[in-house]
Amino acid sequence: MAATDREKAGRAAYDLTMRHLAQGFPEDFVFLSLGRKADKLEVLSPDLPASEKRADWLVKVTIGTQTFILHVEFQTAYSKEKILALLEYRVRARVLYGLPVFSVVVYLTDEGHPGAGSNRFEEEEILGQRQHVFVFHEVRLWELDARLFVEAGVEGLLPLVPLMRAKQEREPLRQAIAHATKVPDNRERTDLLAAIGIFGSLRYPKRVISNIIRREEMKESSLVLSFIEEGRAEGRAEGRAKGRAEGIRRGREEGIRKGSLIGEIRTCQRFLRRRQSAQSALLKKSPAELRRLAHSLQKEVSGRQK
Repeated sequence: MAATDREKAGRAAYDLTMRHLAQGFPEDFVFLSLGRKADKLEVLSPDLPASEKRADWLVKVTIGTQTFILHVEFQTAYSKEKILALLEYRVRARVLYGLPVFSVVVYLTDEGHPGAGSNRFEEEEILGQRQHVFVFHEVRLWELDARLFVEAGVEGLLPLVPLMRAKQEREPLRQAIAHATKVPDNRERTDLLAAIGIFGSLRYPKRVISNIIRREEMKESSLVLSFIEEGRAEGRAEGRAKGRAEGIRRGREEGIRKGSLIGEIRTCQRFLRRRQSAQSALLKKSPAELRRLAHSLQKEVSGRQK
């Protein structure tokens, strides 16, 4: 079933929020992806050469004696088609950085997820030979214990806590908000609260969230402001595209009008040339020839009238 414009806009909001958080709290997202902290890390550009696509998050990680590229994709729901995209990003990152790549998919919800064994892609054999086996790591938020992440004090992951499991239904949401409001930095605090509201809407009614998080705090968030700016940018791009399309349409209409006018002008020119040629021929005839021509024309006209 094709996704509606509203569903696509929602997914885009979740993707943008996850990227924003990962960029702001890279250590926390390495911990989420690998279950351990990095000794050293360097956030990399998500742009991959020879492709218009962008990976969600790439980071160069060192743990002990191993240095590798951590590649993370964030998914609202399971999609089998996304696995090939994940493989493509992995190969491009491997070629670009010349380091082994560890691929991870973070699933926000269990929608469509088939369960264990879904983190593997294996091509069919050709002429009895195995071609390719691709295995990636999965982080399923609904299987993680919300209490452990709250107690660990991993601030960057607080927005994901409402999507984790707990004994009481709304306990993760209340815990996440309670800890986020204690963050001293104003910008960081408002961003976390805004992200909690965004991801919390995947599990809880919006009225529940709005009753806990003040609207003013959401408006102050740089994350929300980035949504607004992105919307404006898309609006400007759409306006330019419509302007170009309108310009092309008007250009075609103007071309048709000009072409028609040019055709009429050329027809008139041909008519005038023929008329001038006829006048020149008449001037060369004698009076007797002109009388015979006039008599002939009169007879032809009389015959047509009958």
